[in-house]
Amino acid sequence: MPAIYTDLRVVELCEGVPGPFCGRFFVDLGADVTHIELPGGDFCRNWGDQHTVGVLFEHLNRGKRLLSMTHGERAYQPLSALILNADVLIVHGDWSPSIATNGAFSSSWKAFAAQHPHIVVCEITDLGHHGSLASHATSELVLQAMSGLTRYLGKRGEAPVRVGAEIAWHATGMAAFQATAASLLARTRTGRGRYVHVNALRALMSLKSVLLAAQADADEWSGFHVNGPFVAPDHGWKTADGYVTFDFRHDQRNAWVAFCEEIGVGHLVDNPAYSNWRATIFTGDRRHDLGQAYHDWFQSHTSLEVSATINRLGGISVPVLSLDAIMEHEQVRKLRPFVACMEPQQHLGLPFSLTPVTNALTLNGHSRALDPMPSDDSPLAGVKVVDASIGGVGPWAGSLLGMLGADVIKIESPAGDFIRNIFPTQGGLSTTYMSLNLNKQGMIVDLKRNEDLNLVRDLLRDADVWIENFRPGTAERLGVGFEDLTRVNPALIYASASGFGDVGPMAKLGATDPHVQAFSGLASLNGEQGGAPQLWRWYGHVDVCTAGNIVQGVLAALYARQKSGRGARVNVTMLGSALNLQRLRIALSAAGSPQQPAGSASSYLAPDQAFQALDEPVAITASNDRQWRSLCRVLSLDGLCADPRFHDNADRVANREALTEILGHTIATRPAWWWVDRLQKELVPCGRFLSFAHFRHHEHYVSNGIVAMIPCPTRGELVIGGSPWEFDGSSVLPRPGPRPGQHTDEIRADGWGVFRGKK
Repeated sequence: MPAIYTDLRVVELCEGVPGPFCGRFFVDLGADVTHIELPGGDFCRNWGDQHTVGVLFEHLNRGKRLLSMTHGERAYQPLSALILNADVLIVHGDWSPSIATNGAFSSSWKAFAAQHPHIVVCEITDLGHHGSLASHATSELVLQAMSGLTRYLGKRGEAPVRVGAEIAWHATGMAAFQATAASLLARTRTGRGRYVHVNALRALMSLKSVLLAAQADADEWSGFHVNGPFVAPDHGWKTADGYVTFDFRHDQRNAWVAFCEEIGVGHLVDNPAYSNWRATIFTGDRRHDLGQAYHDWFQSHTSLEVSATINRLGGISVPVLSLDAIMEHEQVRKLRPFVACMEPQQHLGLPFSLTPVTNALTLNGHSRALDPMPSDDSPLAGVKVVDASIGGVGPWAGSLLGMLGADVIKIESPAGDFIRNIFPTQGGLSTTYMSLNLNKQGMIVDLKRNEDLNLVRDLLRDADVWIENFRPGTAERLGVGFEDLTRVNPALIYASASGFGDVGPMAKLGATDPHVQAFSGLASLNGEQGGAPQLWRWYGHVDVCTAGNIVQGVLAALYARQKSGRGARVNVTMLGSALNLQRLRIALSAAGSPQQPAGSASSYLAPDQAFQALDEPVAITASNDRQWRSLCRVLSLDGLCADPRFHDNADRVANREALTEILGHTIATRPAWWWVDRLQKELVPCGRFLSFAHFRHHEHYVSNGIVAMIPCPTRGELVIGGSPWEFDGSSVLPRPGPRPGQHTDEIRADGWGVFRGKK
C-alpha cells in the first residue's frame, strides 16, 4: 500500500472511538497523526475487562503520537502551535476552540475554520448542532436504539438485542474520513480547506436508506426489508455440527431442482406451495414453515458437507463462523488483511488495497490531475465516474461519490440490475434500486456488442473513476478489465469489489450480505446471552459498508493522482469490509477476551445495556466514571459508587450480573421517558428503542437531515437517510436517481455533456 498522505499533519482533539477510528485510516495511509487527550485522559483507556483494559485505546491509537494536555499557560503554547500548523483537525466531544487554544479562539469550530482557511476541520457531533435532542449524550448502544436498527435482531416484544459490532461508531468514523479526504482533494484544486460536520446518528441512518425507503410509501407490504423487524430470529440453517447459509439466485430454479432431487425431496418441485421456491430458502430455517422439508438432510450432515453440496450445484453456502474461526480460515490468510505489529499480535489494516499504474509504456505521458475549481464548489466537482456495478455494493459507492459532487453515469446491461427484483416497489420500481442509485444519470449498454463497448471506452477516456463488482474474470472477458481500461486511460482509478476476493479457495464463490455476515464472524456477535448466533435481519449493512470503503479508497487514489498523475486499482472485498466493521471486537478477541452474543450488553463496558423500565426497555450507558457517578445519583443509589465490586469499569464488567440486578430493580419503577429526561439532564447516555414510526416526522431527525424526503417525478416522495456530511455549514442534498436507462439517448448523443445544467 503506497503511503499517500505523507505530506499531511493530522491532529485529533477527541476521545472515544469515532475520531480516532477516522485517524487510523490516515495513519495507515502515511499521515503524521497526533492524538491529544484532555487532562483527565481519554475515557476509552478504561474500557475492557480485567484482562483487556486499555486494549481498545491502544488499537485505535497505534502509530500516532500521543500527547496529554496539562493545565497552565505553558501547556497551551505548543498545543496551539500544533493545531495552527495542522492540515487536518478531527474534533469530537468536550473539545472546543476555547479549550484547545486557552481562550484565544472562543467561537465555534466552523468560525475557527473560516479564520484558518488552510486547515480542514472535521467536527463530529453525536446528534447535530440544533434541535430538541442536540444536547443529549449518546453511546454506541443509544445510537443503535435511536436508529431502530436493533429491531432487526431478537424476537419482537422481547428484550432488545444489540448489533454486536460497533456499527454507529464505524459509520461515523468512515463518514468523517470520507468528508475529510474529499476536502483534502478539493484543497489541492482550490488552495483552501473546509469545515466539515459529521453527525453520528445521521451517518448511521444514511446507511439505513434502503430500509427507510422500503417502509415509507411502498406499493405493497412485501420483502425482507419491511418484514425484518417482525419475523423470527435468523440463525442460519442447523446442521449436525453448526449452522450454514443456503441460497440459490432467483434465476437458478434448475439448480434448486437438482438440489431437491439430490437430497431426496424431489417431490417439492411440483408442489404448488413451492412455486415461490426461493422464499423457502435464503433466510434461516426458522423463518418459513416450508423450509422444514430440508431439515432432515441438513441435520444429518456437517456444515462442510452441506456447503460443499450447495456450492457444487451453483448455489451459495458458507458456515456461520466465530471470530476465532474466521481468523484461522485459509481464505482470510490468502487475503492478508492483517498488518504485523511490534507485539506478537496482529491488527487489521486498511479495508481496501491500492495499486498504482506503474507501466511506463502504458502511461506514455497520459498523466492527469484534476483542474482547479471554485472554492465553494462541491468537493468532487468535475470528477467523472462510470458505475458499471450491480446490487448494493458498487451502486451505493457511486451514489456517495455523486453526493460529494461527482458526475456519475450508471450503466446497466439490457437484462438490468438484479436489484430491481427486490421488493417492495414504489411507483412500480424497487425502492432498493431507487435508494441505492441516487445522484446519477442512467443508460443501458450491452458490453458484448462492440458498438456499446466502444461507447463505454469513449466515456472512459475522459473519466476519472470506474466501479465494477463483476465476478472474478468477468470484466476481463467483457473487455473492461483493469489492463483493458488503463490502456484506454492510464489515469483511471479502477475500483473493483468482490465478495471474498480474487484469490483463495472462495474466490469464485458468489456473495451477498447474509453470507458475508455469517462467514466473517459478524453473526457470532449477535444474539441472546448464551444463545445461538443471529444473522442481522438488515441484509444490506455489509453491502453499504463495503461501498463506503470503495469511496475511501477512490478518494485516497485521487489524492495520490494529483501528485503522480497516475491511475490506480482499488480493490475492496465484502469480507475485508465485514472484518473492518468488527475491528474493536477482533482486537479484544486477539487479546484473549472471547466475543460472544450478550443480548443488549457489550463485553467491555458496564453498565451498557437495555433495562426494562415500567413501560418499555431503555438503553443506558456509563462510558466513564463521571457518567457512572451521575447515573447512581439519579437512581438514588449513591452507595454503589463506594461498593468495591463496582469501583471502576473493569470491576463493573466483572460483576455485571449483580450490577444489572441492582440497577434493573430501580429502573423498573418508572417509565422510560422519566429516565431519559433525568439522565440526559446529567449527560448520561440514555435513549428509547425507536421505530420508523417514531422518527419519520420527528422534528430533530427532519431538521438535522437525519431523515430526508426526496421528491421523485411520477413516484412520489422517497424517504431515505440524509447524506452523512455537511461542508462549510451546508448539507449535501441527495437527488433522485434515474429510471433504468433513462438517459441512454442523451448520453449516446452528448457523452458527459448530459450533466450540463443538471446540478
